[in-house]
Amino acid sequence: DWVNDHSDWYCPICGDHYSKKGGKTIDHKLPRSQYPWLSTESKNLWVICQSCNKEKGEMHWYEYEQYIFIHSPDLYLAVKAARPKQLLQSLKD
Repeated sequence: DWVNDHSDWYCPICGDHYSKKGGKTIDHKLPRSQYPWLSTESKNLWVICQSCNKEKGEMHWYEYEQYIFIHSPDLYLAVKAARPKQLLQSLKD
């Protein structure tokens, strides 16, 4: 139910229909391997396509933004818009 409530038909990163990219996946914006205490935080979760999830892997958010900026600059604004600002700020505090 959470996945259906937090996604539409298209990946928020690449903009492709999920069915064209292997389906929907739930991804941790900040990797659970680096931030296990945020693994169940709803603000840290988003629904993206399987292809984008594999590409993002275990990158830290800022590393991921830089990767997208260099390798897929046309997708950068979508990734930047999804930046988990509150979570990143909480890590500084």
